[in-house]
Amino acid sequence: MTTLRVDFTVALRLVFAVALLLAVAGTADHLRAQSGRALALVGATMIDGTGAPPLADAVIIIQNGRISAVGRRSEVVIPEGAERKDLAGLTILPGLIDSHVHITFALIRGGLNDPQADAIINGVLREFLRNGVTAIRDVGAAYPWIVDLAHSVEEGRREGPRIFAAGPILTAPGGHPAATLLRGNQLAIAAGTRQLTSPEQARTVVHDLAAGGVDAIKAVLDSRGRSNSPERVPTLDAPVLSAIVEEARAVSLPVTVHWGNVDELPVIVAARPAQIEHSGYAPIPAPLIAQIVRAGIVVDPTLAIMQASIPSADEFARGPLENVRRLREAGVVITAGTDSPLGNLHFGESLHHELELLVKSGLSPMEAIQAATSRPARLLKRGAEIGTIQRGKRADLIAVGGDPLRAISDTRKIRLVMRDGRVVEERHE
Repeated sequence: MTTLRVDFTVALRLVFAVALLLAVAGTADHLRAQSGRALALVGATMIDGTGAPPLADAVIIIQNGRISAVGRRSEVVIPEGAERKDLAGLTILPGLIDSHVHITFALIRGGLNDPQADAIINGVLREFLRNGVTAIRDVGAAYPWIVDLAHSVEEGRREGPRIFAAGPILTAPGGHPAATLLRGNQLAIAAGTRQLTSPEQARTVVHDLAAGGVDAIKAVLDSRGRSNSPERVPTLDAPVLSAIVEEARAVSLPVTVHWGNVDELPVIVAARPAQIEHSGYAPIPAPLIAQIVRAGIVVDPTLAIMQASIPSADEFARGPLENVRRLREAGVVITAGTDSPLGNLHFGESLHHELELLVKSGLSPMEAIQAATSRPARLLKRGAEIGTIQRGKRADLIAVGGDPLRAISDTRKIRLVMRDGRVVEERHE
């Protein structure tokens, strides 16, 4: 979104160093899911992420990293010998999901050398967990490095959030970000983008990325040409974008498309991707909003980065914020993503700011919570595993002080974070 310029040659060297470290890292048993003895979380008010009313004095039983029972204290039998954790006075929610991050950018801050790259990545992953973010969707990173990083977390070689990766960004030759953020850095362009010239090439690339283990496909159709980025760049044409979406659908991968100019949005909507990224700088015409609704396209507004990239508060309110209000009123599904660390947004913390902005735009606090829990889980086709607090789901949970349904900013009051049934952050305040 912003015009950040960085030394991506250094970044890619660091990326490859990290990949090597991941390849040789051993398995750490203490990072695997908790097993054996059951754990009972007792007494919190539970917001389960489904949209159901909160449940007071809840009990959640966790065993082998999954939720084995959930309900009111009067309804749930706590297994004999279970460990009990009293959460009275707190609110418990599903772990949060940031639907739009770029982890690769963490490696380019300060021009760090190879020995520091591993510590930087571990610090980033830790920062997500500290802020209650137990899953992230990376929508543009060095590939296949990002897939290897995701595997290292799931295999217990690193502690961090679940990583769902789109891999390289699909764009036109000379398009964004190849000719903008990555301009002149050939290694970064090769690892972080695929520049497509035909529908046939688009289908091949999507097929290869699916075989390589990505969880989603990210495309760009944005010529820039705005006040904060006036230079025009090439864009994908309609047949190529349609081929991307069709091939991804054939291999069961959701496609999300970056956009910025309202006059280019109809081409994207006509291709019917699963999602679009950002909420636009100018008002979206009502007929186009109706088309988005009919196509069932989810919107990830990334209001935090939109706010950071628009210097005028009035312009932000009239454009991105008002667009989200109108999309929500029309029935469009909204998810919560940040675009961190662009715009100097902090990993993890910026998601709480995004939730606050979503509520400011007209979402209820319950809808904002769903935008960072159940809705992205379903979009990623992981709704059977994460995103809600229900029997059989993985125990990715957070407990916070206060009541986020009264003040969404209370999601910041992290007291407990669990990932796969293990406590990875606990604070007594």
